[in-house]
Amino acid sequence: MARIYAAQLGCIAMIFGLFKNILLGRSLSSGITDSLSLLAVFALLGWLVGALTEALIRQSLEVDFRRKIENHRSRAKADPAKSG
Repeated sequence: MARIYAAQLGCIAMIFGLFKNILLGRSLSSGITDSLSLLAVFALLGWLVGALTEALIRQSLEVDFRRKIENHRSRAKADPAKSG
């Protein structure tokens, strides 16, 4: 997920940077340089957001899974005849 967010945010930032430079009438070489800088910054930001999101999702799924297993075990201990 981190790589996907990094690629998407980086590309969006680069496109907006190029459009901004075109609208301001700047040269193509300075526009590309500025846009590549934006791409790097926003790709890093996207990677951080994606990594955090993935960690939070994994943690949430693990907590939910552990809760369901514990519920199943407690029901099996309470009524062993129905657990099988």
